[in-house]
Amino acid sequence: MNPLLERIQKFSAAEEFLEFFGIEFEPSVVHVNRLHILKRFNQYLNRSPIPDDMEESAAWAACKTHLRQAHDDFVTS
Repeated sequence: MNPLLERIQKFSAAEEFLEFFGIEFEPSVVHVNRLHILKRFNQYLNRSPIPDDMEESAAWAACKTHLRQAHDDFVTS
């Protein structure tokens, strides 16, 4: 498993993920949809897996993109 994915597996709250990746978020959206956001983030990661040998900066950018998209899915819905 990619070292970045190992590190973020220890997070338990959506806010931890969002803060780690520096994503501005709507607290009211996260409060109501935190589990849905994390589930969607996981779905995006499953569709575009992070290879074990991917450089950390590239893995971080990919995860940030997926998480931002997961959050934004619920802002616009």
